Amino acid sequence: MEQQHGHLSLTQAHELGASTRLIRSRERAGVLRRTFPSVTSVAGVPGSWLSSLWAAHLQLGPASLISHESAGQLHDYEGIVRDLVVLSITSTAGHCLPGVHVHRLVDLADHDVVDRDGLPVTSPARTIVDLAAVTSPGRLRHVVQGAVSDRRCSVIEIGATLARVRRRGKPGVSRLDRVLDDLAGEPIGRTRLEELLDVVLESLPVPGPVSQQPIADGAQYVGVVDRLFPDQKLIIEADGRRWHVRQQRMANDRRRDAEAAAMGFLTIRFMWEQLKSEPEWCRRVVLDALAHR
Repeated sequence: MEQQHGHLSLTQAHELGASTRLIRSRERAGVLRRTFPSVTSVAGVPGSWLSSLWAAHLQLGPASLISHESAGQLHDYEGIVRDLVVLSITSTAGHCLPGVHVHRLVDLADHDVVDRDGLPVTSPARTIVDLAAVTSPGRLRHVVQGAVSDRRCSVIEIGATLARVRRRGKPGVSRLDRVLDDLAGEPIGRTRLEELLDVVLESLPVPGPVSQQPIADGAQYVGVVDRLFPDQKLIIEADGRRWHVRQQRMANDRRRDAEAAAMGFLTIRFMWEQLKSEPEWCRRVVLDALAHR
């Protein structure tokens, strides 16, 4: 209980052999006090922000984790509103707890979660992506600059996380795009981008791809694609554009991919930050696609 700041879920108490009757008797005697419906606590233990985080996490259960401003505070980010109790849940159940802000995250990956003294917390990069939805542009810029300067995470890691979870209508995406554009400097050159792509595609167990291949079917012309596996009709595109430009041109990308699909082609698009920071993941994606084509 010491690690949990004096809190114990009723499930944990039962696992330790305490019956419901015993717990209630200790609460009536003032030894324990009920913090939330499913959490009891040692009476007299001083309250704190961390204590509140633990109580909320135990009440919400293992499908919850510390996120947004609370995760930013645990990662020691500057410029965020402090001492808020903010958690996210990965389940579809609704929750309302006094003094607790609860979000729902449906796109968490295993590496989006880290351990902080027993508490599950969104990773440094994922925390910034989530903060973009609830933070003003100026404050977000301050948070990102501090996180990168203090080496909590890199612009590439933030960009790779954003590329993985971005979807149409996701809050904060365009806001974070602008911040990353300002910090990233000049976009990566085409030669370097294709070098990163070729590192991912080298030594695959199939004949190598064709470079800069035009895709057309009679009068229907899709365009020149970065790499093509002709036998599998698999297109691989690498995107080194600035973040806000990608957002603006996403509709054109989807149209081009749809036109290629109508000819029987599958298109996989990798952002440069994914090629740079997650080359093995990119390679697995290509291998899986090749195996199914």
